[in-house]
Amino acid sequence: MWIINIEQACVQLKNSPKEIHIMMKNNHHDSEMLVDFLELLESNTSLIELSLDCNYIITDKLTIALDDAIPKMIKKNKTLKTIIFSTILFGRIKFLEKFADALKENETINTIHFIACKFNIDELDFICKTILKHERITHFQLSLNDFQARHCEIISTLLKQTKTLTVLNLENNQIMTKGFEIISTAFAQNKTLEKLYSGFNIID
Repeated sequence: MWIINIEQACVQLKNSPKEIHIMMKNNHHDSEMLVDFLELLESNTSLIELSLDCNYIITDKLTIALDDAIPKMIKKNKTLKTIIFSTILFGRIKFLEKFADALKENETINTIHFIACKFNIDELDFICKTILKHERITHFQLSLNDFQARHCEIISTLLKQTKTLTVLNLENNQIMTKGFEIISTAFAQNKTLEKLYSGFNIID
């Protein structure tokens, strides 16, 4: 289900949904509703899939709040299997660090999508190392991130070292011919990957 604002999300979260997609674009959040939303999100124990979309237009206040709320929920939740982040990712590296820490305590998440988050080199390196530390992660999506050949060096390390990743999505990037060569070399050394999606990339 698509939830277009926090008020609707609060209603749905109270009904113990298994799947919720929250589109946070162009929303205005009063303090009381924000508190309710974050408390419901942190305490939720029913979600199997959570998708947060278009979060690049949220306020600074909500960015800070989500930096704490999402990791807290991940630590407590015993049902979540898939988490999807679309567009700019809250407070960036601060959130990624808390997210990585929360994954240490979560035993159910196996699928992570970072779509159009536009990671820089350091951020990508950090998240790939995080994925390597958590052996239950089998599906990893990095589409629409404007990755180029230099990003592929980091992804190639992930491919060479992972022992559990079965699906990797690199669609809609800009990895070019050199990037494909780097990924292909790493793929040849990988023993777990079953599906590699790399369509819609610019080829020079």
